[in-house]
Amino acid sequence: MHDSAQESVITRDIHRTFPAHDYFKDTGGDGQESLYKICKAYSVYDEDIGYCQGQSFLAAVLLLHMPEEQAFCVLVKIMYDYGLRDLYKNNFEDLHCKFYQLERLMQEQLPDLHSHFCDLNLEAHMYASQWFLTLFTAKFPLCMVFHILDLLLCETSKEDLLQADFEGALKFFRVQLPKRYRAEENARRLMEQACNIKDFKTDLRFQSALEEASETYLIDLFEDTNLCAIYTIYVTIMPKDFHIACCIVGKRA
Repeated sequence: MHDSAQESVITRDIHRTFPAHDYFKDTGGDGQESLYKICKAYSVYDEDIGYCQGQSFLAAVLLLHMPEEQAFCVLVKIMYDYGLRDLYKNNFEDLHCKFYQLERLMQEQLPDLHSHFCDLNLEAHMYASQWFLTLFTAKFPLCMVFHILDLLLCETSKEDLLQADFEGALKFFRVQLPKRYRAEENARRLMEQACNIKDFKTDLRFQSALEEASETYLIDLFEDTNLCAIYTIYVTIMPKDFHIACCIVGKRA
């Protein structure tokens, strides 16, 4: 294998990656050796990005499910095809875009919490950088890896956060929240919420498309009956109006 300019950084991170896990806790053990090989191989493979702090956690999670060769291939797939490496490019420009999206989601879905965070000057980059860059592997238990960030706030913890100060809110995200989802039951309930919210958003998109199609149909219908379609933009179309238009169309047929 070629030498890597980041070998010292990789070696340092290896010892910090899941140090309590049986497979990675032994210095020079099989787990740390495999993890070192994957991280070094990726740093040589991807010359533009190389190895970035935190990648070892993602590589370690993959190693717990597959051999070295497959873990490396999946890591490359995630970085390139799933866009994770884009977060590291252009001075982390895409990562800052994720922070913006997260804050806008909070503003839309949890406006009171967003307002409270603004009062505290608590910004997304202060607690979410590691989440995005490591796909949640650095802090959260393995059963929570790859979950979507915005769903984590859809819990009863909202009221606690509204009462928290700056230090308390940061402690919640960095310490208390990862501990909560070490319990498998809590992780399972979160996934159920994720599925429900996804279905709800799908329903909203369907409803929006249905309303748009209905509006188009109504305008076409009223135009066809020589009623003033422009007028319908400024007033509410009542059921009786729709009934009259349908009767006229029916008579013409």
